[in-house]
Amino acid sequence: MANASRRGFLAALGALSGGAAVPVAMAAAPAVAIPADAELIAAGEVWTRAAADRDAAQAAQAEAETGFRHAMGWCPPALRYQSFDCELVDLAREVTKATGVRLRPEWDYFEEFGPETWANRWDGQMLRDLLRWLPEVRGRAGRTPFLIRRLRQLLPLAEARDAQNARWREHYQLDAHHEAGTATRKAVSEAEAAVIALPAATLAGVAVKARLAEEWLRYHSRQSGWSFKQPDCMMAVLRAALDASPGGA
Repeated sequence: MANASRRGFLAALGALSGGAAVPVAMAAAPAVAIPADAELIAAGEVWTRAAADRDAAQAAQAEAETGFRHAMGWCPPALRYQSFDCELVDLAREVTKATGVRLRPEWDYFEEFGPETWANRWDGQMLRDLLRWLPEVRGRAGRTPFLIRRLRQLLPLAEARDAQNARWREHYQLDAHHEAGTATRKAVSEAEAAVIALPAATLAGVAVKARLAEEWLRYHSRQSGWSFKQPDCMMAVLRAALDASPGGA
């Protein structure tokens, strides 16, 4: 009786669909169950790989920058902004305001300050721009012997330091490391956004979000040098989700 009823139902369904026959095997196929939070868990795996790539890129960049610093050595003291260079710095601002040409100094490390502190130094492009624009901006005052002599004295030293900088930057591939770091951080941000956007319906899904939150706090505390404090109750919830999830933390 049950088989007859089933055949009658399929025949009626075929009639409603325009008379097309409905295969019994197809109609009887069970629906494939999609595990709860499967999309969120997959997004969490993407985020985990992206975070590992970011950390590896940053470690490689830090190693390259350390090698670069050692190769460069200390900047010649003469290139550091001196107290009597204030007028030249002010003139650079005038040139920028009058012409739109932005005169941007380089930064460098000087022995007198130690390895952890950098200071502005004159670079060749800025000096050449000053020599080019000062007469136009200041008129005859921009041609005073003191200003011209000071700029021309600094120029060969600055150009030598610029050339050294360019040579070692290329050797240690600093630009490529910078681009890789930027790309991997962007990938992490996109992966984080995907995890945040998906709701968690199971403990495993909550654990994905908890791991992301915990790693975000750890990473940004390390990067900034500041400790990001969260309420103890929040961290207790995150830790409980991690500990209770399959495999634990």
